[in-house]
Amino acid sequence: MDNWPNFFIIGAPRSGTTSLYEYLKDIPGVYLSPVKEPQYFAPNFPKNDYLKPIRDKKKYLALFENVKDKKAIGEASTGYLWDPDSPRKIYETIPKARLIVILRNPINRAFSHYLTGVRSNYEKQSFYDALEKIITNFEPLTSKRYLHAGLYAKQIKRYLDIFGRKQFKIIIFEEFIKDSKGTINEVLKFLNLNYQITEFNSSIHNAYKLPRGKIESVLLNNELIRQISQKIFSKNVRAKLRDKILLTEEKPRISKRENEILYKFYSDDVSELKKILGRKLPWPTFNG
Repeated sequence: MDNWPNFFIIGAPRSGTTSLYEYLKDIPGVYLSPVKEPQYFAPNFPKNDYLKPIRDKKKYLALFENVKDKKAIGEASTGYLWDPDSPRKIYETIPKARLIVILRNPINRAFSHYLTGVRSNYEKQSFYDALEKIITNFEPLTSKRYLHAGLYAKQIKRYLDIFGRKQFKIIIFEEFIKDSKGTINEVLKFLNLNYQITEFNSSIHNAYKLPRGKIESVLLNNELIRQISQKIFSKNVRAKLRDKILLTEEKPRISKRENEILYKFYSDDVSELKKILGRKLPWPTFNG
């Protein structure tokens, strides 16, 4: 009998999904795939040197072959919220799946997504130039996902139309980081787990950091160097070397002009999202 997951963390990218994934991994009764972002149910998710979605069913199910007596079996793929075909694909295989999404102020999320591209060395343009280019030639499935990944209303509606609200848990990023413990306990209740955490050490996972310079950027993004380091060093040692030697925490800021472009782009969608959720959102830019 195949072991399919019964819950998914579906996005949004750069909104705390890695932190939620890491927090849940060690909780009794929960099994999360050892690979984050398999993207199996996202047929439109791009494949390149940095993004390698799993398309083969056997390889995907192998992620869950070590499941034993776990009640909540899941994986996290942020492409599922973005890809218009994902809701149907998931429903066809796992119609009773529970879905968790984290939504972040779309302006901040878009800028963070862009900075990830800079860090990975595949984005060479300024943020302003990237925005102008994407907006001028906006094609949701072919443009870079900086903008499209933040159009939450359309994405949420696709899932609600297929799964309904009872199978859907929506977390707001800004509330998650203020009360991580409370949010985790809400998620455990949503997953029907009779377990509540009492002690909690909140840590930031996948936080933004930039290469210190061009040489450091080459070292970070060279595939051969990456493969060699994986053979020589453990994951923890690689992370420490990367953070202390190759990366800096100095973070660029979004400009007023860029902020205005994004506000105009997202304003109508955020208004529609508020109606869908039936609540205000802690995003001051959109509450004027």
